Amino acid sequence: MTTDRALDTGPGLALTAESVAAVQRRTRGVLMVGQVLAGLGMGATLSIGAVLAADVSGSPAFSGMAATAVTLGAALAAIPLARLARRTGRAPALATGALTAATGAVISMAAAGLQSFPLLLLGILLIGSGTAVNLHSRFAAVDLASAATRGRDLSLVVWATTVGAVSGPNLIGPGETLGAYLGLPDLSGPFLFTVIAQSLAAVLYLVGLRPDPLRVAEAWRLERARAARAEKDRSGVAAPTVEVAVDDRPGIRLAMLSIALSHATMVAVMAMTPVHLTA
Repeated sequence: MTTDRALDTGPGLALTAESVAAVQRRTRGVLMVGQVLAGLGMGATLSIGAVLAADVSGSPAFSGMAATAVTLGAALAAIPLARLARRTGRAPALATGALTAATGAVISMAAAGLQSFPLLLLGILLIGSGTAVNLHSRFAAVDLASAATRGRDLSLVVWATTVGAVSGPNLIGPGETLGAYLGLPDLSGPFLFTVIAQSLAAVLYLVGLRPDPLRVAEAWRLERARAARAEKDRSGVAAPTVEVAVDDRPGIRLAMLSIALSHATMVAVMAMTPVHLTA
């Protein structure tokens, strides 16, 4: 069968239907662990970020700037990370975003000590790249997924995010205790968990996503196209194709509007909740 024909894509990998499925299973597992780590780090800092912003700025009116900075950071990082993935693969892109978020956490801790609100916003902006990695992972989850398993694989990776996101805010207390023990400024201790979790996630992506799922997906598409051409040449009949409508601009606009309104509602509540709870 054409799917059993091997194509070398790297040391130790012969491209077959079975090997592609194996790479997909490995990729899914790595992404799920990475999402848990990311959620642990992001969950703690997003909750404490609003409180720290109010403390450093001197006014609770500026607490919402933390959520704004995270969202802007995610938006600014999304396209560069996607382009990096296209050039070098998923692993380097995901690792770069995770390390950028870890760097942002370090800057945020420094800002807390210096009581610098602009520096704090810069740090939280960089932490936003962790959100971009979170969303980017969902694309990586389906690079090699079959039509039958695509929805399940995506759902499992998204579900794994919940584990970290729910657990992360509960690390604020231990983070503050650890920060006090290390002599860190008030409210900056939880950012330590972001540094650790995002650094571990970066290492996980670089080590675990081998072979790179995006590279394997590209090679697999070429192999299937080559097999289809060979089948056509042998039989004289072209393989059946499925036409897919790609120009659904009204649907795209409606989806973007729905997401924007949903997030506006969610973030408006999330931005102020930690401040009110603190009060």
